[in-house]
Amino acid sequence: MSVKGPSGLALLQSEIEAIRAGRLAPVYVVAGEEPYYSDRIQRELLQHVPEDTKDFNLDVLYGTETRIQHVVSAARAFPMMADRRIVVVREFRLLFDKQYAQSENLSADTTLFIHYLNQPNPQTVLILVDTALPPGNTTLGAALRKSPGGRFLAFEPVPEIELQDWISQAAKWTYGLDMEPDAARLMAQRMGPHLDQVSKELDKLCTQNRTSKTIRIDEVRDKIPLTREFDVFELKDAVLKRDVDRAFHITERLLHQADSDVGEVVKSVSFFHTVFSNLWTYQRLTAKGLPPAEIQKILNMKGAFYYLQKDASVFRPRQWGGVFEAIHDADRAVKGMSRLEPPVILMMMLKRIMTA
Repeated sequence: MSVKGPSGLALLQSEIEAIRAGRLAPVYVVAGEEPYYSDRIQRELLQHVPEDTKDFNLDVLYGTETRIQHVVSAARAFPMMADRRIVVVREFRLLFDKQYAQSENLSADTTLFIHYLNQPNPQTVLILVDTALPPGNTTLGAALRKSPGGRFLAFEPVPEIELQDWISQAAKWTYGLDMEPDAARLMAQRMGPHLDQVSKELDKLCTQNRTSKTIRIDEVRDKIPLTREFDVFELKDAVLKRDVDRAFHITERLLHQADSDVGEVVKSVSFFHTVFSNLWTYQRLTAKGLPPAEIQKILNMKGAFYYLQKDASVFRPRQWGGVFEAIHDADRAVKGMSRLEPPVILMMMLKRIMTA
């Protein structure tokens, strides 16, 4: 099962409720680039090993340092003075990577591991953690997905557009608190989609000196730090989507991060001149009937050409006059032909582009 965004949070909640109720699976495969989910599941599962027996019933292993045979032996062992033992294998894919594997006979050891997955020890919880998973069309990948009674959980990163909902749902589920939509939106903007950091700040927000059941925007403004850094490519994406609020928010952050307002505005104006010149050229050459491969050679672009093709459909030919006029006016203004402050010059240019 592969899930993302608020759906990923709902799956996590379901898994944790089952774990707390004592419905533990013999094998957990937990994957995803965002460690928040795997950390939460591991933390809950480790509660089922009494503290005074962890020396006997808990193994935390790493794929780069462990033999497959050791993992299987640890998983097959029976608990001592406890109901279960837990074996955690982090970076588990590297157990099977020829570059890192500690096995002398990798093929035979892989077969041994698959045999364990097909008949796992019911008194052991084997937790396999990694950022990604072996493909499902491989023998190992299929065995991981079909292990009897096992849980196969692949969490995808939260898309930024869904982060506001994720924060609101996390506050409700974990702390029983409602959150104003604008408060969740501001927190998402300030933190960015790094769930570990978001959850830590949300914990502080929800537990420190609470007097209300609703988290309001003024609390977020006062207590949540501006930790996120943006780049001009994120600004470009917001402009092309004509998301004025987001474009202005990113612009404010870029200027806050910069050593000089003037320098940042000069760089931004130059950047957008290059972006829109390439988009205009692509449209013009496409209209002449040139194939994409030839246009790519003319523009001397490699990987970025894919995004250029996608972005080129955003503006119509009749809008180009307004776009380049806005960029030209901003260039003249920031070079001394206006008394406007540099941030105002940049904001005006972006708004004119988005409304062209």
